[in-house]
Amino acid sequence: MLPLCSPRLRKARHPYAAPPTSTGMRSFTSRRRRPFREVEDITEMIDHLFADLARWSASRRFTATGFTRIVMELADLPGHPARKIASRQKAALESWLEREFERRKIRLPEIRAREIVLLLEGATALMLVHANRDYAAAAAAEAAKRLLRS
Repeated sequence: MLPLCSPRLRKARHPYAAPPTSTGMRSFTSRRRRPFREVEDITEMIDHLFADLARWSASRRFTATGFTRIVMELADLPGHPARKIASRQKAALESWLEREFERRKIRLPEIRAREIVLLLEGATALMLVHANRDYAAAAAAEAAKRLLRS
């Protein structure tokens, strides 16, 4: 059996080809982290986040996040190391959003961060299933409502 990130898999563009730390959502969120520091308006921040998600999904190579895909594939193996890596990455994203919300004085930042991650993941999965980027806009609208309600 080939290891998760073998060079042979990377060349084959297999869904598990890239190591979990270099796949989809991580590079997507990494690109956004610096500009978010410059955006104080929470609605603008959320618009940027979900607009980038929609742009990313428009690329021919869009296959959603490697972290989520691999966890779905390994659903019957709860102790698999790749699932632990994916869990840490998703927790890091949620934690980062929480810190950003705290910095912007959003009420209940931990809950709001979890809601945004849930909306991001749901939109990503549905965009992949239906090949329809409108899910990003719907998730952005819901995210803005939740954050503005804070």
